[in-house]
Amino acid sequence: MTTRLLIDNSNTRTKFALAHNSELCGNVRILRTNDLSAPAIQNLLHDWEYDTAVVCSVVPEAMPIFRSTFSCPTCEISAQFPTEFGKKLLRYYSHPETLGADRLANAAAVAAYAPLPCIAADLGTACTFDAVILREGTPALIGGVIAPGLRALTTALPTTTAQLPSIPLPNSTFAAFPNIFATDTRQAMLSGCILGFRGMVDGILRSFGEQLNCSPAIILSGGDASLCASLPHPAISIDKLLTFKGMLRLIL
Repeated sequence: MTTRLLIDNSNTRTKFALAHNSELCGNVRILRTNDLSAPAIQNLLHDWEYDTAVVCSVVPEAMPIFRSTFSCPTCEISAQFPTEFGKKLLRYYSHPETLGADRLANAAAVAAYAPLPCIAADLGTACTFDAVILREGTPALIGGVIAPGLRALTTALPTTTAQLPSIPLPNSTFAAFPNIFATDTRQAMLSGCILGFRGMVDGILRSFGEQLNCSPAIILSGGDASLCASLPHPAISIDKLLTFKGMLRLIL
């Protein structure tokens, strides 16, 4: 049995999981990406044993840290150097050298495990939306959209205006959606960002359905997926392990 350490390195958080052969197992452990270092990773994973490490990264500066941390064989998910499954998935994607590893992994996951056509929507610091369809009987990534995430929206307002204050978001999921009739500036900004974020995601998903001329399955992942789970789309679901599942599919 081969035990793999899977590393999903995004702009804000880096998540670690173990997989025995093709099955994910155990809990996901998390570090803030800004806090990554060899000692921090080794401390977080001190009681885990694994044979190989697989990295899916959108932060190039983090790769030297991973390479210096692990003594075991380490491989990197890449659209520039895809596996055979990745090559088939990307055969209609004109510029794979521009495709983030996370988008490739998410597309691989829905290609392998979801009904097609399907939209993989990863709602994090940046939001990515990728469409996978059956073409000539085989799953194919046909393209997608990149949009600002909720935290990008809340950061933009105070940094591009003269008087609007900063509005840090809580780490936990919002218990309730904000009141659209806000009575103070910070609440008005928070309401606008959250409701605007949901509207943006809804609009993009609707546009995908119109272009595909159907109601595709939609799988949400990422830190803000729960904010959009109640959008009025059929076959919408959340899978926080989507990237990990795609990583496994690409390497097996």
